[in-house]
Amino acid sequence: HRHFSEMMMCTQACRPGRLERVMRDALDKLATMLDAAHRSLQFYLRQVASMQESSERTCMVCLDEDIAVGELCILPCSHIFHTACARAALAASTCCPTCRSPATLRELKHFRLEVERPASAP
Repeated sequence: HRHFSEMMMCTQACRPGRLERVMRDALDKLATMLDAAHRSLQFYLRQVASMQESSERTCMVCLDEDIAVGELCILPCSHIFHTACARAALAASTCCPTCRSPATLRELKHFRLEVERPASAP
């Protein structure tokens, strides 16, 4: 019975044109994912550069300005906050206070560590 079922699966999967459609769909999805990842990386790099170059560092939770780099953290979505504000926000809701992307306390990174990374690290 098992061999018959495997044979039916192969017959369905190997229909003319089926494999080509599956591969085309998979490549389209992969291209979409790569584009999203590239845009996310660009946003991250702009965020880091703007925080390094500017003395105007504002937390979008408490709206404090001119925050020291050592007091900032960055979430996976690349939004930057006071570490204490981000911790409080993530304790109340497991998403970014700005864009609502999923985030957890474990994913919170100290901004200074991101800024001081070697140039070869992403």
